[in-house]
Amino acid sequence: MIVGLLDISLLLNNSFNLKDKRRILNSIKDQLRSKFNISISVVDDNAKYNYSQLGVACVSSNVHFTRELLNRVLRSIEDRCDVEVINIERSIL
Repeated sequence: MIVGLLDISLLLNNSFNLKDKRRILNSIKDQLRSKFNISISVVDDNAKYNYSQLGVACVSSNVHFTRELLNRVLRSIEDRCDVEVINIERSIL
């Protein structure tokens, strides 16, 4: 069993309050869950309205598939115009 983990720090461009932050993050999470069948969650505190950190996890039996899936998830987030990726940490266990 191969577990892939992705920790993504985001700058939310169009977020001016916590309601905007929640709307943007829910949109990202729903889109990625349905498209890639992954587990995703917000893993930061809600103190800052224009910054967030997402945790992504996937399980597979193939290392190559896991790497490619995490790359596709990351590209999908980077293609959005309402967020900017600040930092990425990847782990494959």
